[in-house]
Amino acid sequence: MATLLIADADEARLRDMRARVRREGHRTLLALAGRAALDKANRSHPALVLADVELPELDGYGLALALREELDPDEVRIVLLKEEVRDEDRTTARAVGADEIVPRSLGPDLILDVVRAVLADRDPKGGGVAGQIDAESLFAMLQFLHQRRETGTLSLSGRVPGTIVFAGGEIIGARTRTLEGVDAFVELLQQQEGRYCFDPGLVDPSARTIERAFDPLMMDAFAALG
Repeated sequence: MATLLIADADEARLRDMRARVRREGHRTLLALAGRAALDKANRSHPALVLADVELPELDGYGLALALREELDPDEVRIVLLKEEVRDEDRTTARAVGADEIVPRSLGPDLILDVVRAVLADRDPKGGGVAGQIDAESLFAMLQFLHQRRETGTLSLSGRVPGTIVFAGGEIIGARTRTLEGVDAFVELLQQQEGRYCFDPGLVDPSARTIERAFDPLMMDAFAALG
């Protein structure tokens, strides 16, 4: 269980995200403005700050910059939310010390996938694994989970957040905001940056969107990547 600070000027969105985060088993702190979020973060040292860029008083970029001046990245992770995210937004987010900037258009479920990945990179759960994404590390992680016959969910953050579901070492499903199944898996394999985390545990049978065995699936995916 971790403490998350959620900052958003929209009270309805704030309450909805608080409920979702609490269902994940985490404690929550709330703020409707940037300066209030900064004060609470400096007093409470949450594990992660999830903040809208369009905050009053102190916007999300300013909040991230101020937090990085006060708190070490190992103490607190920062995820920013924006309606639409362009390359210049990612550049700005990195410059102010945010770990991720996520478009709201992903929807709350995939936003939580990103939060889960960033949190796990800070403090992996027992049996879980987490790390930074590049082409080689993602391929190696898929092979590792297959060889270990793991069951659980691999969450990916970055330009294309999503999930890859394992059952007994086989990949049985994949999902992004716009795709599912093999198409989603191929899209996720193109990730070159971001984070991954694997949470072991039972998976919902309805998550099955891929029927191919691991080796043929990987071969077809790499062939599709060209």
